[in-house]
Amino acid sequence: MLLLPFTLLGCGGPSLRAPEIRVLDAAPTVVEVRWPADGEDEAWVDFDGGRAPAALDDEGWWRAMLLGLTQNADVTLTAATRAGDRVREGQAQGVTTGLFPAGLPTMVVSGDPGPLDGRFLLGSLAGEHAAVVILNAEGELVWARVIPEGYASPQARLALGGGAVVHNVVDVGRMDDVGALNWVGFDGEVQRALETPGAHHTFAEQAPGEVGYLAVDVRTDDQGAGVVGDALVEVDADGQTTTVFSTWDQWPVRYRPQPLFFPQGYDWTHGNALEYVPERDAWLACFGNIDTIAEMSRADGAVDFVIGAEGDYVFEPPESAIDFPHAPLWLDERRLVVFDSGEEGGRPAQVTIFDIDRDSGVANVEHLIREGLPVNALGSAVPVGDDHLLISWGSDGVAGLYTLEGDAVWDLKVQAGGFFARLEVIDDLYGAP
Repeated sequence: MLLLPFTLLGCGGPSLRAPEIRVLDAAPTVVEVRWPADGEDEAWVDFDGGRAPAALDDEGWWRAMLLGLTQNADVTLTAATRAGDRVREGQAQGVTTGLFPAGLPTMVVSGDPGPLDGRFLLGSLAGEHAAVVILNAEGELVWARVIPEGYASPQARLALGGGAVVHNVVDVGRMDDVGALNWVGFDGEVQRALETPGAHHTFAEQAPGEVGYLAVDVRTDDQGAGVVGDALVEVDADGQTTTVFSTWDQWPVRYRPQPLFFPQGYDWTHGNALEYVPERDAWLACFGNIDTIAEMSRADGAVDFVIGAEGDYVFEPPESAIDFPHAPLWLDERRLVVFDSGEEGGRPAQVTIFDIDRDSGVANVEHLIREGLPVNALGSAVPVGDDHLLISWGSDGVAGLYTLEGDAVWDLKVQAGGFFARLEVIDDLYGAP
């Protein structure tokens, strides 16, 4: 760590004592700044990347973390406090951030980030070097957590309370007794580790620390062969679990040719996405292998909405019918965005915004975005403002910002064979989603 003193007089009284400054071992682009509190009302640190709020730690010191910094960056910072209308500033100091472990892929961006400018992207990197990362709109890593060899993290989210990332961990061999969720602070330290037996692709928080996830539900058919369905499991803040829904209670098993995915048996439903719907206190779940998206109540697991092969909605036009869907997300009461791999019909992957008319039972295409890319695994689409979508084209290794008319205005390519399983936008690293 390099400290560079500068002369800068405080305002409203004597300047603050020089703070302790530390580049964190577990998060080498995060700088921790601490200094003793003296009855002030609030404190903060101004730095090249903005302003970091400070909070009192267990020792009664002000503590701030400087976020959004890149590797090997020279940073100038100034601590400040306010007591009533009296503001005091410390002397400006400098520090240089560290480096991430070797092996993380680099990103190449092009185009105008537009509404992504000043925001950050959180994603799960799959491929040779699995990791959970945060990057800026220039494609530079500002935070990373490497996943141990032999494991993967298909999904990561900003924790609902802010200040941490929640990500899942699964065995790449997909054994049913391996699964976990980790809440990791921006300081790189694990705040909570939760075992989630049978979990695979996806999870979502419905309240801070309370989650739902899809887990394998393995049973046998009439011939005694294993069949892998899905169960929706909730875990409360105390770690108590409740099974809300199972595909076995909802739909009959339908066999079609499938490559081996789970070692426990035939991959029947292949649940791959889950979102909480606060307006209805419900879960929106996606089951790729049966081309079905369903919404079920948290209260009793009752399915209130089904679209796709197991539903009755008519797609208009008919060729827009979902085909191996991923990552459904309600944009409002009527509009549903779906990432679709197009696996069964051999068509390229696409993202569709459907206008769902519940009265007529018709799913009308409102917007359709295609790039002609062959996507074999994963993918996502999330809104950015009212008129753009951030799309990760999954295993193709490309992501982009698109207008609703399908024009690509910015793109991100992952080098060295990696790809983003899912991407989401963080408006403010110091805020909560």
